[in-house]
Amino acid sequence: CSPGTWSSLWGATNQSTCTDCEAGKFQPAVGQASKDVCIRCPPGKYGPMMGAAACAYCPAGSWNGDFAQTECDVCPQGRWMHSRGSLQGEGCAPCPGSGDCLPDGSARITIEFVHFPYAELDSEQMEKVQVAMAEDIAAACSVGNQSVLDLNGKSSSVSVGSDGSVSAFVTEVTKSSASDLASKLYTTTFRSRLVSSTLEILGVDKEHFGAGAISVQPEEFLPVTVTSTTTSVSSTTASTTTSSISDSSSSDSSSANSSDVSLLGAEVSFSARNVTRTSRYHDEAPEDFVLSNAATPAVSLAALLASSGLMLGRI
Repeated sequence: CSPGTWSSLWGATNQSTCTDCEAGKFQPAVGQASKDVCIRCPPGKYGPMMGAAACAYCPAGSWNGDFAQTECDVCPQGRWMHSRGSLQGEGCAPCPGSGDCLPDGSARITIEFVHFPYAELDSEQMEKVQVAMAEDIAAACSVGNQSVLDLNGKSSSVSVGSDGSVSAFVTEVTKSSASDLASKLYTTTFRSRLVSSTLEILGVDKEHFGAGAISVQPEEFLPVTVTSTTTSVSSTTASTTTSSISDSSSSDSSSANSSDVSLLGAEVSFSARNVTRTSRYHDEAPEDFVLSNAATPAVSLAALLASSGLMLGRI
């Protein structure tokens, strides 16, 4: 049996024999054989659905001081708390400058689904689910469908993550306070409506699929912006000047030839210049190395430079 369930039946052949822990309780382990392992949710948390592996924190604007609760108490009108998991109502503070605690007339809604059938929905079905959820949120908040936006600013839609998280903004809220929104969205009725809308589009029943934690957070709507960074890599062609040596017993000098070669995959421009080097021994036969643009290939040039003992400059 999976977390959140248990079974005392001997010889069970599938998970359908496992029993869910009741709402308000949780069970984090696998293979449990008694309902006694279902643990009551502690104060500051609640268990909105059956078969839970963990309890959810009381969301913003609510609190809970008791065990095994399926819902949390909502802050009274004109008061709000932005933190979650509160144990006492004293944390609900007056909202400065805003009697409805919605200074921007908008709020961010987050819904955490359990076993959301993300992979089972095709693109057309997913779009229908997004529209249906936006309609459910709009109806609960007493606003028009176009006032519900996904994170990118698309109206009459919500953003759905592959992990089953749903996010949306309710905008143009003029007749409700933050407490009003929480009182309507934090209920079992609203959760059931979301699940029914999704299953209706999916066309099949989904075991253990449900809406878990829901939160309302007064917040100005700012659409998500996608930024991209472009990195430009430039290629530099280095020019290196190399000397060609003409061995001679005299001090004659002559003009230079230049040659372009490709060395180690990089384009390198070599400018060859004839200079005079006096032999160590007066009777040493001179060796003339003259570079030619037309006749000397890149490999020959490299060999000549190596044999003459020249040091290549920086490339």
